Amino acid sequence: MRRLAGQTLGIIGFGRIGQAVGHRALGFGLKVLASDPRVDAAVARRLGAEAVSLDELLSRADIISLHSNLDSGSRGLLDRRGF
Repeated sequence: MRRLAGQTLGIIGFGRIGQAVGHRALGFGLKVLASDPRVDAAVARRLGAEAVSLDELLSRADIISLHSNLDSGSRGLLDRRGF
């Protein structure tokens, strides 16, 4: 069994749903990284997350949660290198 406390959760897409997941993750003792070009870093900080680039999130996160609509801006967001 893997412990959640102390792990780092990377959330790609920090809109309403991503923020709700981040809020719950903090309750389990996870550190939360957020990557979303549409969300201001101050909003992430206020919610207890650290705003980072997608590349930084992929390199630092132990667990990744994806919450992004599929559109022209997000198509191909994660490729073989990202995984």
